[in-house]
Amino acid sequence: MAESKIKKDDAVAGQEATADSAVLQGQSPGDATVLPAVSDAVAGSFGPDAIQVVAKCDTFRRAGFVFTRSATTLPLAELSQQQLAQLCQEPMLAVQAIRLDAEG
Repeated sequence: MAESKIKKDDAVAGQEATADSAVLQGQSPGDATVLPAVSDAVAGSFGPDAIQVVAKCDTFRRAGFVFTRSATTLPLAELSQQQLAQLCQEPMLAVQAIRLDAEG
């Protein structure tokens, strides 16, 4: 009995959180539409804007670049979608999304 009350309370709390989120985003709490998490402009200022790539062997070539066991930083703005896909899908490379400092 206590367990069903906890589950019911959790469901109500989830609905309240969704309503609070709607109000914060300027929508009415009763809207049945899916709420966007954050606008694209704001999301871009927090997301990664570069990748660091490390080869799993001494040297490895992919997408027009040569990689070594030392990390190579590539800004996403300088990569095509095809190059990014090739690098991320290559099992001989370790790719990590990073955020560059505002200074450099």
